[in-house]
Order: sequence, then structure tokens, then C-alpha cells
Amino acid sequence: CITYQMKRCKRDAVNTVDSRVYSGRILRNFHILEHMRRKRTKTPRMIQALADAQRIAFGPMVFQAVRAMMRLGMLERLTAGEGCSRTELQRTYGRYVADVLVESGVTAGVLQEDASGLVSATDVAYCLMEDEMTRRNFDFVADVCYLGADRLGEALEQGKPAGLEVFGNWSTI
Repeated sequence: CITYQMKRCKRDAVNTVDSRVYSGRILRNFHILEHMRRKRTKTPRMIQALADAQRIAFGPMVFQAVRAMMRLGMLERLTAGEGCSRTELQRTYGRYVADVLVESGVTAGVLQEDASGLVSATDVAYCLMEDEMTRRNFDFVADVCYLGADRLGEALEQGKPAGLEVFGNWSTI
């Protein structure tokens, strides 16, 4: 699961900065950890930078997971109440769906899960659901920007909005 890898990488970056082993594999081209090992710069700033880089790397997956939580009504359900157990979410949405979305939501800071398995919404979830500007921006990115964003590099090379082609032969939105 991608969210498990994100959490594990964050934890490994904090706990095993000197190690070149991650998830049972040798890291290749992961020069920042080598730099940190050689320079002995295990500073919170470098560890935070690594965590931020991972957040950017997994950003599209987190966005889509939150979008799925919204579409399925899970986020609305959790922001409306005091939370519910993971087991209850599994019964409602199916085990795979509930597990993937809860893990993604926790990693994204949208959900929290306590030791007893109670899943509840965080302040971020409330902002996503209740703040009108945030909701409109989220919907705009999902409905208008997301598909075309894959062509951003091409658009910058050409000096024109290449991503608009996903909607048709348009010169602008």
C-alpha cells in the first residue's frame, strides 16, 4: 500500500538515517541519506526536508484518496460525528476500501486513528468539507486541472496550455 510506504519512509528517515536499507531493498540514487551520513547532518531540518519531499512525491495519490473519501461519503460521515471504528468502516465500504482510505487519510493528516481503532476527522478534514474556498479549489483542481496537469512540462516547453487538449480543441478555459 502506498500510504504504508509513505509512513514507513518517514519513520525510516527519522530512525535509520545512517542506513542505506529501506523496506528490505538497497537504496539507489538516494544521495540525500548518503550526504546526511557523511556530513553527520541528521538535523531536524534535513529530516523535515526529506519528509516534505516524500509528501510531494505522493501528493497526487493523497489527493485522489481524499477525493475518493469525499465521493464515497466517508469524509462527510467522519466530520459529522465523533468518528467510528475501522471495523464499522470496513462493514460499510468494504475491507480494502476502508483500509486504503483510512491509511491514506491518516498519512495525509485528514484522519486520525487511535490505538483502539477509532477513526475520526482532523481539523484538515473539517477544512476540506466546510471551508467554501478550500472546497471550491479542491473541486476545481479535480474537475479542471488534474488531467491536464500531466502535460504541464509539454505546455511549458511549447509556451501554450497543452493540457487543455483533454477537454477538446480549446485555446483557453
